[in-house]
Amino acid sequence: MNLNRGGWTKRNFEAIRRFMLETRPGLAVFDWDNTCICGDIGETFLAHLFVRHRHRLTRSDLEGMIPVRLRGISVLSAGGNRYEMAELRRRIIETPDQAEIPLLLLNQGLEETPGIGLSFAYRWATRLFKGLTRLDIDSLMAEILADELHAEIAPKRLETTDGKLVFTWKKGLRIYEEMRNLITVSAEAGWRTVIVTASHPWIVETMACRCGYRLDRVLGMVTKHRRGVLTRWTDRSLAVNYGPGKVTNIRRNFTEEPLLVAGDSNSDLAMLTRFPGTRIRLLIDRGVQGGIDRVRRAAMRRENGYLCQPVELKTGRFLPG
Repeated sequence: MNLNRGGWTKRNFEAIRRFMLETRPGLAVFDWDNTCICGDIGETFLAHLFVRHRHRLTRSDLEGMIPVRLRGISVLSAGGNRYEMAELRRRIIETPDQAEIPLLLLNQGLEETPGIGLSFAYRWATRLFKGLTRLDIDSLMAEILADELHAEIAPKRLETTDGKLVFTWKKGLRIYEEMRNLITVSAEAGWRTVIVTASHPWIVETMACRCGYRLDRVLGMVTKHRRGVLTRWTDRSLAVNYGPGKVTNIRRNFTEEPLLVAGDSNSDLAMLTRFPGTRIRLLIDRGVQGGIDRVRRAAMRRENGYLCQPVELKTGRFLPG
C-alpha cells in the first residue's frame, strides 16, 4: 500500500494506514471543495465564467431568473455590504456586457443573507450554467487550472467603474497531495471513491480528471441537459446537496453506508456523523466554526475514528503538527 506520509499528522497517518490495511474495501465519501483541494472550484469557476464572458445566458434568461424580492427580502448582504436586489437586476439587464460583478454579488448575497440561505442559493446558482456543454466546461477549466494552481492564494477585488459595487473572491487553488494519494490508494485497493459536493458535478469531474484523482462517481448539484447542453432546470429527484441533503443523496444512491467520510465544513457535518457504520470521520480543519466543532472536539479527545487534519490556508498545505 503506497499511502504517503506527506503532511499528515502522525496520529492521522497511522490511523488511516491501519484502517486501510485492516478494513475490507467499501464506500469512501469525500467532500470536494476545501477537502480534496484547497479552495472552492465552484466559486472559482463561476467567477471565471463571468469575468471571462464565457457564459451563455441571454437577456431573456437573465430577466427570467433574477428576482427583485425573494421571501419578502429585497436587500442582500454580501461581503459586509448591502445591495438592493432591484439595482443589481437593473445593472445586469441593462448592461449585460458589464454584468459580471452584479451577478457575482447577487449569487454571494443569496448565500449570505439571513432568510434565504445556502440551500436556495446552491440550487439557484446552477441555473447560471445554462447553455454550457462539457466541452465548454473542459475548455474553460483548462484555462482556470493553468491560472489558479500557480496564482498566489490571496483575495482578488473587482469593482464597477463607478466604484459602487465591489466583489471580492479568493484567488488561488491548490491540490492537497495527501488527499489525492489517499483516493488513489483507496481506488487501487478496490474502494468505491465518491465525491459528494454542492458544486456542479461536470465541473468537479473535469477538474478531478485533469488533476489525477481516481473517482468512481461525483454526486453534485445536477441540472438537466438536452443533447449535452445544460438547461436551467435542476434534477428534483436529488435533494439539495448541502447538509442533511448530502446524507439523503448518499442513501438514495448507495445500498451501503460509507466506511470513510471526509469533509471540512458545517455542510459536511451530517454526512460525517449520521452513518453509524462509518469507521473514519476525517475533518480537514481550516478553522470553520459552528456545528462542525463537534467533530473537531471528538478528534481532540481522540475518540475512536474521529480525525482532525490541520491545514495552512496561505500555502494550501497539510500541517503535520
